[in-house]
Amino acid sequence: IKLYVANGRPVLVTSRDVKNYLKESTHRFKAEQTKPLEALKREQAKSGKPIFLQMSEQRLMPVGEAAEACYDHGLRLFSQVWTAPRARFEFEAQAEMPYATADLLPYDGVMSDWAMETLRRAGDEFRSAMAWGEPTGIPAYTRRGYERIQQIPLNDEELAFAALISPTRSLGQIALALNMDVESAQRILHRFLCLEIFD
Repeated sequence: IKLYVANGRPVLVTSRDVKNYLKESTHRFKAEQTKPLEALKREQAKSGKPIFLQMSEQRLMPVGEAAEACYDHGLRLFSQVWTAPRARFEFEAQAEMPYATADLLPYDGVMSDWAMETLRRAGDEFRSAMAWGEPTGIPAYTRRGYERIQQIPLNDEELAFAALISPTRSLGQIALALNMDVESAQRILHRFLCLEIFD
């Protein structure tokens, strides 16, 4: 998985592993897009350039639609990093961004907002990413967690979860108060744990 960042803002997430890149994709290829698809996949496997950007170059897809598809697939692709049993990061500074990113705008929020977006895409793998145990554990803010949570736009479900954090309220009780099952509460907690907001 490659993540290209410019001035601290994500621009593109891609992979030469095309099967993984398209895993759980909701994109429906039109008839004219399916004809060159195998060749586009081979090019992505070789260079890492997403098939959607290649389609845009060949006028098989509007630039805006290609950028949106890349963004959506990139979030889902990077979400796998949060649940991987082992992940190793390598950083490389480049004088300029690769040509593949020419039609893409950097994410317009800050990195922590984007990280939360990727965490919302995490699949059922989150269950094995941590040893959850019984739902009697009590989530608590980390030392910098309360300050950090103020800086990330949360959806309604996450806001409601955060509002119920208390030194006497277990995860099971929070789930009950929100009228959700424990697994759904664990899914939300997983996002906060990855961003080091809660212990």
